[in-house]
Order: sequence, then C-alpha cells, then structure tokens
Amino acid sequence: MTVKEKRWGVKPNAIFNLSLFLAAAALSLTAEKVEIEAQHFYFGLFLFWLFSILYNHLQTWTKTGKLNIEYGISYGLAFVLFAGPYGVFLYQVVYRTSVYLLRKIKNEKRSDSVIDTLYNIGAFTLSNVAGYYLFYAFIPYFTPFPFGFWLLILLLNGITMYISDLTLLILLYLEKSIQTRQAAWAFLKDRSILDLWKTGFTNALLFVFLIEGRWESLIALFMLNYIVSRSFVLKSQNMQDKLERNQFEEMAYTDFLTGARNRAFMDKQMGQPKLYDAPFGVVVCDIDQFKKVNDTFNHAVGDTVIIHFAKLLQNHLEKDDCLFRTGGEEFTLFIRNRNYDGVKELVESLRLDVERSFVEAEFKGELQHISYTASFGLFYKRFTDHTSIEKGHTYADDLLFDSKRTGRNRVTAEDGS
Repeated sequence: MTVKEKRWGVKPNAIFNLSLFLAAAALSLTAEKVEIEAQHFYFGLFLFWLFSILYNHLQTWTKTGKLNIEYGISYGLAFVLFAGPYGVFLYQVVYRTSVYLLRKIKNEKRSDSVIDTLYNIGAFTLSNVAGYYLFYAFIPYFTPFPFGFWLLILLLNGITMYISDLTLLILLYLEKSIQTRQAAWAFLKDRSILDLWKTGFTNALLFVFLIEGRWESLIALFMLNYIVSRSFVLKSQNMQDKLERNQFEEMAYTDFLTGARNRAFMDKQMGQPKLYDAPFGVVVCDIDQFKKVNDTFNHAVGDTVIIHFAKLLQNHLEKDDCLFRTGGEEFTLFIRNRNYDGVKELVESLRLDVERSFVEAEFKGELQHISYTASFGLFYKRFTDHTSIEKGHTYADDLLFDSKRTGRNRVTAEDGS
C-alpha cells in the first residue's frame, strides 16, 4: 500500500479509472464539433444505444486476478467517425450508464461499480478518439488504392482494440493481477484475428450507412450481427452443456481410484449390440489374499497395489477389449476378436505378468517392494443378450472361485461355445 492510499484511502486503480474518464471528457468537450443535423445525430445515437443494449447480454466474461473482464461487440469506431470525439463520448456515457443501471436493477452478481463505469466510458472513448484522428490523418493516403478505405478501417479497428487492451493491462497491473512481461504479452495476444476483421468490416459498413442516412441498411446490419452473434453464443453454450454432460457421465462411469470403468458402465456395455456379433471371453479376476496386504501395511499401500494391478491388466488389452473394476480388488474383462485359445493364452500371460511383477510403495518412511499374485476365471461363449452376458459373468465368477479353491495364482477356463 502506498502512502497516498494510507492517507486518503484511495486505491491506485480508482485514481487511474477516474483519470481516464476526466481525460476522455476534457478531450471530447474541447475537440472541434462535427457538423451534423441534430435529427440525424440523435437518431444515430438512439440506434447505436438500442443495439448496444441488445448486444449486452451476448458479452462474455473472464476473471483475471480480482477483475471480471468483459468482452463484447464494440462499434464505437463507426460512431466516432460519424459524430466526432464529443459524439462518441456522449454515446459512451449514455450506453455505459444504461448498462450500469440495468445491472443494478437486475441485481446481477457481476454488476459494475460507478468507478468501473467511469473506466469503461474513459477507456473506450479515448481509444475511439485515437481512431478518429488517425482516420482523418491517413484517409488521403489510402483513398487512391483499391479498398483503401476498408483497409484503413480494419487497421484502425485493430489499433483501437489494442489501445483498449493496453489501458486494461495497466489496470490489471495496478490490481496486481498481472506482474510479469510474459503474462502481459499473453494477455495482449489473446485476440481473435477473425473477430477483429468481422468487427472492422462491420464498423466500416455502419459508418457508410450513417453518413448516407441509410437507416434500413444500418438496422438490417445490426440485426444480422445480432442474429449471428446470438447463434454463435447459443451454439457455444450447447457445446459447453454437452461437454459438461459428457464429463459428468464420464465421472459416473469411471472408478475414481484406478481410472478403469466401473460396474455401472459394465451394465451399460452389456446392452451394446456389437457384443453379440461374435463369441468373446468374460474374465473375472482378483488379487490373491489381498487382505494380508492391508493388514501388513495399510489401506494406502493396498490402493497402490490395486492401481498397479489395473494398469497391468489394461496394458494387455486391445482397442475393443474392456476393463471394469467390479469390486474392491476384483476386475472384469471383456476380451473380443479372439478365439477361445487366444483368450486363454492372453489370460495366462496376464497371470504370469502379475506373478513376475512387484509394486513399489512407501510405508513408514521406507520404500517397499511388494509382490502379489492374482487368480482368474474365464468363460468363453457367444452371448445373445444382456441376460446371457450376466450369466456368463456369473459362470466366470464361479470359475474364479475354483481357481481360489484349488490353490490360487491360476486360470480356470471353460469354453461354453
């Protein structure tokens, strides 16, 4: 905290925001007024205010440090070229004040404060006024070239947006939200070139329509932009909703410890028609004498052993095979696209791999090498429906029990086909 903050209780960001507003007001009020018919000016001001308010709910937000940053559609460049510095200042005052009051009435959580509103008025007015002076300074040099007018507007649109970003970057620095050059550069380059082009061409068309008083064309362009933007927002929201639904479904069907699919997903897979196109093997397996691992060490070490077992099983499976955790240390496998001998050979290789491997786990400050074995029950058959797979799973579980009863660390298999 600076000395001034302690003495007056004023934060640097508040001083900066107020300074931007006062600079914008002074520059706009002292600038030479653009000669426009009053009716022409006020009708243009009304249309820009109306559609800016309409566009406002299409804004996107992102949080950087303590600040909520709003990204939206900005057509102030067209209005400043039409009405000059004073006109765009008046437009920003009317528009930003309206947004402030509307958000207060709606009691929105992200509603602006007065000082935020002053920042928005000041920053956008100054960036647009810079575009105004640059336009009339350089238009004589661009006019002789084909599409010179459009090219200049595109360039100025990018310049005014980056001026706005620079003022916001200063504010983020004062808020201590951005403190490094790398973070500042990452913030500045986070602009869509296509979005800049779209806004630039729209500003150019709006300016032409304003100058010529082509109100129907101007309103149609505003409506087109609104429909396109609204469609994009809805599509993005639908995609986000779908992504979130998929994420929740993924969580619902995934075992949190091992990352393998769970019992609920196995039940879902049993209803998949592709399972019934050929015989396949249902394998039920678990770790032998797993309780001794927990009793000798602890449950954390036991979890490490389960994770190791799951990874080892998964590493032997192919794309169309499935692995499910169906109990504490019990797993079920669906092994497809192999004949009976091929499935039995795979399961035997799994058993040998478990027998030869060991788990590294820390216990009481020391690294332990824990060996373990597993038993397997395999039932192979062509299944015709969900019920028959459930029966196949029960048969495989019975075969696993036979492996346990006859000495553990073995595979008991049956070809039901």
